[in-house]
Amino acid sequence: MVGNSHLAAEGIEYEPDITEEIPTLGSVTCFYNEEEIAETTLKNLDAAAEESDFYKTVYAVDDGSEDNTAEIIEEYGEDSNNIEFIEMKENTGKFGAQKHCTEYMDEDYWLSIDADSYIDTPEKIDEKLMEIDQSDSAGAMLEMHPETKGEGILSKFYEEMQSLEYSMRRGLDRITSNGEKSQIITASGTATLAETEKVEEAMKYHSGNYAGDDRELTTILELKMDEEIEYLPELEIRTMAPEKPKEHLKQRRIWVLGQINAISEHPKAHIKGLKQKSRYSATLGLDMLGTASTPLMFNKAAEITNSGDLETLGLAYAGAAGIAGIGYANAALRGETHQSETKKEKAKELGKDILGLAAMPLYSTTTRAYSVHGAFKDKLYNESKDELEKAYKNAKTQDKDKNQINETSHQKTPLVSAD
Repeated sequence: MVGNSHLAAEGIEYEPDITEEIPTLGSVTCFYNEEEIAETTLKNLDAAAEESDFYKTVYAVDDGSEDNTAEIIEEYGEDSNNIEFIEMKENTGKFGAQKHCTEYMDEDYWLSIDADSYIDTPEKIDEKLMEIDQSDSAGAMLEMHPETKGEGILSKFYEEMQSLEYSMRRGLDRITSNGEKSQIITASGTATLAETEKVEEAMKYHSGNYAGDDRELTTILELKMDEEIEYLPELEIRTMAPEKPKEHLKQRRIWVLGQINAISEHPKAHIKGLKQKSRYSATLGLDMLGTASTPLMFNKAAEITNSGDLETLGLAYAGAAGIAGIGYANAALRGETHQSETKKEKAKELGKDILGLAAMPLYSTTTRAYSVHGAFKDKLYNESKDELEKAYKNAKTQDKDKNQINETSHQKTPLVSAD
C-alpha cells in the first residue's frame, strides 16, 4: 500500500475482511448555472458510484440556478439509483449548499467535488476509503490535476502553469503531512474526503465565507477540533483550469482572499498552529507572514518601478523569494525523512520537495503582486458593502415604522352618537 496514511507509514498492508462493517461514502457537488457541464459531471460520479461497493450516494445540489441546471439534474436522477437531487430555492453560495446537504447525509464519509471536476481513479475509492477508515485521520486531501477544454497553445500554457502550481503545493503538503500529526494548510474543496460527522460539527464554527471556505474548514478540523488531515495522492481528481489571463489571476485573487478570511476569522486557532514544533507550524507561519506582509512589500515595489530603478526592484523580489525559500527549507528539514522504500520512489519524492522548495517562494512572490493586494481591496470593499447594506436595511425599517406611527396618529376617531 502506497501513500501518506499512518498504515502505510507503519508498513501495514490492510486487506478488508468482507465480514466486517464497511464504511459508506457520499459525495457532495453543488451546481449553480452549470447547464453546460452538469450532465457530464453527473455521468462521471454516477459511474464511479456504480464501480464502488462503498460509494453509496451522489448528492447533487442545485444552488438556486437561474438556467436549466435543476431540470437536468432532476431528469438524470430519475434514471439513476445513485443520484440524490437536492434543490435550493435561493442561491446560498457553495458553503451554504454544502451545509444544507450534509445535514441530510447518513453516509460515514463525505467527499467534496466541484461541479467542474470528476474522479479520475474511481477504482481506488474502496481501497483508499478503507485505508482512511483504519487510520487516525479524520480525512484527507486528494490529488488534483488541472485540465482545459481548449487545444490552443495559450490554453495548454495555463493548464501547465496550474499543474506546476499544484505540484509545488503537493510537495509542501507532503512534507507537512508525513508524521505523527498529519496536517496540511488547505484541504481543497475540490477534492476533500472526511468523516461526515466531523465535517458537520466543523460547519457549526464556519463563518460561511465563500472565499476560503475550504481553508477555513481545514483550520477548524485541525486547529479547533484537533483532528488530523493527510494527503492521499492515489485518489485523483481532475478539475478545470482557467484558460484566460484575467480568469487565471482572478482565481488566485480568490485563493488569497480565502487565506485572509480564514486567518481573520480564526486568529486564535492559527496562533495555536504556530506554537506547534513541526514542519506544519513553520509552513503555516511562512504562509501567514507572506499573506500579511506582501501588500506592503508590493506597494513599495510599485514605487520603485515608477522611479525606474529596476535593479532595486529585482533585488526586492529576489530578497522576498529568498526569505520565503528559507522558511520553506526550514519546514522541510523538520520531522521525519522520506517514507518511500525504493530509490526510485525516494528520488521522486525528493524531486517534488525540491520543486516545491525552490519554485514555490518565487512563484508566490510574483503572483502576490496582483493577488494579495487585490484580495485585501476586495475584503475591504465587501466589508464596506455589507455595512452599507445593513445601514440601508435599518433605515428602511425605521422609515417603515415611522410611516406606520404617522398613519396611526392620523386616523380619525369614529363618531359615537349620544342617546
